[in-house]
Amino acid sequence: MAIAESGLADGGSSDRGSVSPSRAVGGPWPSAKVESALIAVGWCAFAAYLVVQARAGPPLIWADSRSYAAVAAKSLFSSALWGGAQPPVTPLLIKAFGNSIAMTTAQAAIAALCWGSLALTVGCQVPAGWRRIVGDWSILAFATAFPVTLWNRSVLSESISMSAL
Repeated sequence: MAIAESGLADGGSSDRGSVSPSRAVGGPWPSAKVESALIAVGWCAFAAYLVVQARAGPPLIWADSRSYAAVAAKSLFSSALWGGAQPPVTPLLIKAFGNSIAMTTAQAAIAALCWGSLALTVGCQVPAGWRRIVGDWSILAFATAFPVTLWNRSVLSESISMSAL
């Protein structure tokens, strides 16, 4: 059917009705403000879940946890802290937060920020609208898996290492 035959060439309208561009398949539904709000709400729920999960029980203490605590007990300027067998980040966190509960809570908050950053980066590569929301939430959902959140409750370097990736 040619444009002239359809009556659209002169600005007329089609008898079939029209689909709003915002409701077209793959269109930009929802609006940018709603999209941003849904992504933010998803991240806030995710961050709260990680913190609750990290505080759900006592921090998990492993064999390495004791060596990190021993290094954290050293002076801030000691060679055991900066040049010892253990990397300095975990002992510094133990030293900064004072106890393992506060440290694991901080690990969960850091993880939430890092996973949120990854979700936003992936979301920027996806077309605006529902696809971006699903993409962002999918990344955050992956990060709620037990093998991932387990490390947030552990007094080890693995949580910070995964966050740094």
